[in-house]
Amino acid sequence: MQRYCLNQNTTGLNNTTNGAYSLSSYITGSFNIAISWSLVGNTNGIGNTASGFYVLLNNSTGSYNTSLGTGADMNAGIFSNTILIEYHSRGKARNQVRVGSNSITSIGGQVGWNTLSDGRFKENIKDEDYKASSSNTFIGFIAQEVEAAANKRSYQFIGVHRQKNEDNTYSLRNAEFTVPLVKVVQGLSNENTQLKADVAALKNK
Repeated sequence: MQRYCLNQNTTGLNNTTNGAYSLSSYITGSFNIAISWSLVGNTNGIGNTASGFYVLLNNSTGSYNTSLGTGADMNAGIFSNTILIEYHSRGKARNQVRVGSNSITSIGGQVGWNTLSDGRFKENIKDEDYKASSSNTFIGFIAQEVEAAANKRSYQFIGVHRQKNEDNTYSLRNAEFTVPLVKVVQGLSNENTQLKADVAALKNK
Protein backbone atom coordinates (compact mmCIF):
# COMPACT_ATOMS: atom_id res chain seq x y z
CA MET A 1 0.00 0.00 0.00
CA GLN A 2 1.42 3.41 -0.99
CA ARG A 3 0.91 7.07 -0.16
CA TYR A 4 -2.66 8.16 0.63
CA CYS A 5 -4.15 4.75 -0.14
CA LEU A 6 -7.32 4.22 1.93
CA ASN A 7 -6.29 7.08 4.19
CA GLN A 8 -9.96 8.07 4.80
CA ASN A 9 -11.18 4.55 5.52
CA THR A 10 -13.13 4.14 8.76
CA THR A 11 -15.16 0.94 8.67
CA GLY A 12 -14.53 -0.55 5.21
CA LEU A 13 -13.33 -4.16 5.15
CA ASN A 14 -11.37 -6.42 2.80
CA ASN A 15 -10.18 -3.66 0.45
CA THR A 16 -6.92 -4.00 -1.50
CA THR A 17 -4.93 -1.09 -2.95
CA ASN A 18 -1.58 -0.63 -4.67
CA GLY A 19 -0.63 2.78 -6.03
CA ALA A 20 -0.70 6.35 -4.72
CA TYR A 21 -4.15 7.82 -3.97
CA SER A 22 -5.99 4.62 -4.77
CA LEU A 23 -9.28 4.65 -2.81
CA SER A 24 -8.03 7.79 -1.07
CA SER A 25 -11.59 9.09 -0.51
CA TYR A 26 -12.88 5.77 0.73
CA ILE A 27 -14.82 5.72 4.02
CA THR A 28 -17.14 2.76 4.55
CA GLY A 29 -17.25 0.37 1.56
CA SER A 30 -15.75 -3.09 1.32
CA PHE A 31 -14.40 -5.72 -1.08
CA ASN A 32 -12.78 -3.28 -3.54
CA ILE A 33 -9.52 -3.67 -5.46
CA ALA A 34 -7.75 -0.52 -6.72
CA ILE A 35 -4.38 -0.49 -8.50
CA SER A 36 -2.36 2.51 -9.74
CA TRP A 37 -4.21 5.75 -8.82
CA SER A 38 -7.69 4.33 -9.34
CA LEU A 39 -11.07 4.69 -7.58
CA VAL A 40 -9.76 7.93 -6.10
CA GLY A 41 -13.23 9.47 -5.66
CA ASN A 42 -15.13 6.43 -4.43
CA THR A 43 -16.45 6.80 -0.90
CA ASN A 44 -18.62 3.79 -0.11
CA GLY A 45 -19.00 1.57 -3.18
CA ILE A 46 -18.77 -2.20 -2.81
CA GLY A 47 -17.03 -4.81 -4.94
CA ASN A 48 -15.35 -2.53 -7.49
CA THR A 49 -12.21 -3.63 -9.33
CA ALA A 50 -10.06 -0.98 -11.01
CA SER A 51 -6.61 -1.32 -12.55
CA GLY A 52 -4.80 1.43 -14.41
CA PHE A 53 -3.84 5.09 -14.06
CA TYR A 54 -6.86 7.42 -13.56
CA VAL A 55 -9.34 4.57 -13.66
CA LEU A 56 -12.92 5.06 -12.35
CA LEU A 57 -12.13 8.51 -10.97
CA ASN A 58 -15.76 9.61 -11.40
CA ASN A 59 -17.13 6.57 -9.63
CA SER A 60 -18.19 7.95 -6.24
CA THR A 61 -20.78 5.54 -4.85
CA GLY A 62 -21.25 2.90 -7.57
CA SER A 63 -20.68 -0.79 -6.83
CA TYR A 64 -19.65 -3.98 -8.65
CA ASN A 65 -17.91 -2.16 -11.49
CA THR A 66 -14.85 -3.56 -13.26
CA SER A 67 -12.47 -1.32 -15.18
CA LEU A 68 -9.12 -2.04 -16.83
CA GLY A 69 -6.99 0.43 -18.79
CA THR A 70 -5.62 3.94 -18.33
CA GLY A 71 -8.38 6.55 -18.11
CA ALA A 72 -11.24 4.05 -18.31
CA ASP A 73 -14.09 5.75 -16.49
CA MET A 74 -17.82 6.46 -16.44
CA ASN A 75 -19.86 9.61 -16.92
CA ALA A 76 -21.52 9.51 -13.52
CA GLY A 77 -20.54 8.34 -10.06
CA ILE A 78 -23.51 6.12 -9.26
CA PHE A 79 -23.35 3.55 -12.03
CA SER A 80 -23.10 -0.09 -10.98
CA ASN A 81 -22.40 -3.41 -12.72
CA THR A 82 -20.53 -1.68 -15.55
CA ILE A 83 -17.47 -3.20 -17.25
CA LEU A 84 -14.94 -1.00 -19.04
CA ILE A 85 -11.93 -2.42 -20.85
CA GLU A 86 -9.05 -0.56 -22.56
CA TYR A 87 -7.64 2.94 -22.71
CA HIS A 88 -10.20 5.71 -22.17
CA SER A 89 -13.25 3.49 -22.60
CA ARG A 90 -16.38 5.22 -21.31
CA GLY A 91 -19.41 3.90 -19.43
CA LYS A 92 -22.59 5.93 -19.89
CA ALA A 93 -25.12 3.85 -17.94
CA ARG A 94 -25.32 1.04 -15.43
CA ASN A 95 -25.29 -2.60 -16.55
CA GLN A 96 -23.12 -1.86 -19.61
CA VAL A 97 -20.01 -3.47 -21.08
CA ARG A 98 -17.73 -1.21 -23.11
CA VAL A 99 -14.58 -2.36 -24.89
CA GLY A 100 -12.25 0.31 -26.25
CA SER A 101 -12.55 4.06 -26.77
CA ASN A 102 -13.86 5.99 -29.78
CA SER A 103 -10.41 5.69 -31.35
CA ILE A 104 -10.81 1.92 -31.82
CA THR A 105 -11.48 1.08 -35.47
CA SER A 106 -11.93 -2.69 -35.36
CA ILE A 107 -13.03 -5.35 -32.87
CA GLY A 108 -13.02 -8.94 -33.94
CA GLY A 109 -12.20 -12.54 -33.28
CA GLN A 110 -11.97 -15.93 -34.89
CA VAL A 111 -15.70 -16.64 -34.53
CA GLY A 112 -18.86 -14.57 -34.15
CA TRP A 113 -20.36 -13.45 -30.85
CA ASN A 114 -22.70 -15.90 -29.13
CA THR A 115 -26.00 -14.48 -27.86
CA LEU A 116 -27.88 -16.48 -25.23
CA SER A 117 -31.13 -17.71 -26.79
CA ASP A 118 -32.38 -20.72 -24.86
CA GLY A 119 -36.10 -21.43 -25.15
CA ARG A 120 -36.13 -23.00 -21.68
CA PHE A 121 -35.58 -19.59 -20.12
CA LYS A 122 -37.86 -17.44 -22.27
CA GLU A 123 -41.36 -16.36 -21.25
CA ASN A 124 -44.42 -15.02 -23.07
CA ILE A 125 -43.08 -16.02 -26.49
CA LYS A 126 -45.18 -14.61 -29.33
CA ASP A 127 -44.88 -15.07 -33.07
CA GLU A 128 -46.03 -11.64 -34.21
CA ASP A 129 -44.80 -8.24 -35.32
CA TYR A 130 -42.50 -6.67 -32.75
CA LYS A 131 -43.95 -3.90 -30.62
CA ALA A 132 -41.75 -2.51 -27.89
CA SER A 133 -43.64 -2.66 -24.61
CA SER A 134 -40.89 -2.82 -21.99
CA SER A 135 -37.15 -3.00 -21.55
CA ASN A 136 -37.49 -6.76 -21.10
CA THR A 137 -39.02 -7.34 -24.55
CA PHE A 138 -36.67 -8.78 -27.17
CA ILE A 139 -36.94 -10.07 -30.71
CA GLY A 140 -34.97 -12.93 -32.20
CA PHE A 141 -34.79 -16.64 -32.85
CA ILE A 142 -34.99 -19.44 -30.31
CA ALA A 143 -31.91 -21.63 -30.55
CA GLN A 144 -33.78 -24.94 -30.19
CA GLU A 145 -36.15 -24.01 -33.02
CA VAL A 146 -33.25 -23.06 -35.28
CA GLU A 147 -31.52 -26.33 -34.43
CA ALA A 148 -34.68 -28.34 -35.21
CA ALA A 149 -35.18 -26.56 -38.54
CA ALA A 150 -31.56 -27.18 -39.55
CA ASN A 151 -31.73 -30.84 -38.52
CA LYS A 152 -34.96 -31.31 -40.48
CA ARG A 153 -33.12 -30.28 -43.62
CA SER A 154 -29.88 -32.08 -42.67
CA TYR A 155 -28.15 -28.69 -42.72
CA GLN A 156 -25.03 -28.31 -40.57
CA PHE A 157 -25.66 -24.79 -39.29
CA ILE A 158 -22.72 -23.49 -37.23
CA GLY A 159 -24.77 -20.60 -35.87
CA VAL A 160 -26.23 -22.74 -33.06
CA HIS A 161 -24.15 -23.33 -29.97
CA ARG A 162 -25.74 -26.50 -28.67
CA GLN A 163 -26.21 -27.73 -25.14
CA LYS A 164 -23.25 -29.90 -24.17
CA ASN A 165 -24.41 -30.74 -20.66
CA GLU A 166 -27.38 -30.01 -18.37
CA ASP A 167 -25.80 -26.80 -17.09
CA ASN A 168 -24.95 -25.46 -20.54
CA THR A 169 -27.14 -22.83 -22.22
CA TYR A 170 -28.09 -22.69 -25.89
CA SER A 171 -26.93 -19.62 -27.78
CA LEU A 172 -26.86 -18.27 -31.34
CA ARG A 173 -24.27 -16.57 -33.49
CA ASN A 174 -26.64 -14.20 -35.24
CA ALA A 175 -24.00 -13.11 -37.76
CA GLU A 176 -24.00 -16.63 -39.19
CA PHE A 177 -27.57 -16.12 -40.45
CA THR A 178 -26.41 -13.53 -42.98
CA VAL A 179 -24.98 -15.78 -45.70
CA PRO A 180 -27.86 -18.33 -45.77
CA LEU A 181 -30.43 -15.51 -45.82
CA VAL A 182 -28.61 -13.72 -48.64
CA LYS A 183 -28.53 -16.96 -50.63
CA VAL A 184 -32.28 -17.44 -50.07
CA VAL A 185 -33.01 -13.90 -51.22
CA GLN A 186 -30.82 -14.39 -54.27
CA GLY A 187 -32.68 -17.58 -55.10
CA LEU A 188 -36.06 -15.87 -54.72
CA SER A 189 -34.86 -12.98 -56.86
CA ASN A 190 -33.77 -15.34 -59.64
CA GLU A 191 -37.07 -17.22 -59.39
CA ASN A 192 -39.00 -13.95 -59.55
CA THR A 193 -37.05 -12.87 -62.62
CA GLN A 194 -37.86 -16.17 -64.35
CA LEU A 195 -41.54 -15.94 -63.43
CA LYS A 196 -41.72 -12.43 -64.88
CA ALA A 197 -40.12 -13.69 -68.07
CA ASP A 198 -42.62 -16.58 -68.26
CA VAL A 199 -45.57 -14.22 -67.70
CA ALA A 200 -44.28 -11.88 -70.40
CA ALA A 201 -43.93 -14.82 -72.81
CA LEU A 202 -47.49 -15.95 -72.10
CA LYS A 203 -48.81 -12.45 -72.71
CA ASN A 204 -47.05 -12.35 -76.06
CA LYS A 205 -48.80 -15.58 -77.04
